[in-house]
Amino acid sequence: MSANDEKTPEWTEELEKQVKYLGECAQGYSQMYKMDILRYSRIQQRLTTVSITAGILGGSLLTLALSLGIDKSQFIILISTLLSFGTSASQGYLYQMDYAKIIADLRRQASKYSALQNNIKRQLSLPRDKREKADDYHYWITNNYDQLGETSLSIHPDTIDMYRKICIKDSIPFPDENGDDSKIIIHIEKTEIARNNSDDEVKYTDQRMKYELSRLAEHN
Repeated sequence: MSANDEKTPEWTEELEKQVKYLGECAQGYSQMYKMDILRYSRIQQRLTTVSITAGILGGSLLTLALSLGIDKSQFIILISTLLSFGTSASQGYLYQMDYAKIIADLRRQASKYSALQNNIKRQLSLPRDKREKADDYHYWITNNYDQLGETSLSIHPDTIDMYRKICIKDSIPFPDENGDDSKIIIHIEKTEIARNNSDDEVKYTDQRMKYELSRLAEHN
């Protein structure tokens, strides 16, 4: 065995525990973002239904009022006017909130955390001697996890409370809120990996991971 091999950090139970914990945190964030997607999708669907229904009823009542005459249909005209106002208000709110963009942004964020979790699962499923170098992989995964945290979208408070209850019920860790024994305690100083947000979709594939790890090795 060469001197370089003897100095190569190996996978240990503690390191596996820390990497696994990051995967559990990533899974938690991914799940909360998916819960928010469902929340905002339901709001969008309900508001759209209200807007369409109010518009149809308002138009139908206005047609009925015109056929009956103004003197006999003042109450119907009032209801029709209120429904038209409700239609405009709901459409304006939908336009202002732009739920489609919110949902798309949440879906992208959830997919990033899910991809990070899957990369960790793939790596830990391999025999230790088949994995990437322990220190390089630990640095790469923690670096990317920190980057995700810096760009994370806000999660609805009700979603956080709901997922916290799930964590308590199922005895699973809530992201980044564990005791000292579960916190990331190994910090390896390496040259920062250049950030490139243009290809987040493939950032956590095994091919991209090997590319970035090879770049890390060049700086050592």
